Amino acid sequence: VRVGVSVTRAYKGPSIDVYTLDDARDLLEKKLSGIAEARANVSEADHWDRSMVHVWTLHPAWAETVHEAWESLDGDLKGESVVLVTVEAGSTYIVTDTCHD
Repeated sequence: VRVGVSVTRAYKGPSIDVYTLDDARDLLEKKLSGIAEARANVSEADHWDRSMVHVWTLHPAWAETVHEAWESLDGDLKGESVVLVTVEAGSTYIVTDTCHD
């Protein structure tokens, strides 16, 4: 099964420790709309069967907020998409501003 994946972060900066339901809903709506647009415009050769939004965060509570936002979204927007949330524990890769070759 071919899957189209959109990756994003539930993250608001190193000094912000609040992530609201509206923040999560806005993020998911933006990413799901982008997936729908991309799927509608992709070539037949690159068409995918399933869509996924992979959300990366530092806080387990923010993962729960993303879940709550997902549950509140309209079914038409969610479509056949899947959301996967990864909580990064014990590192700072999500906030790294440099790339190493």
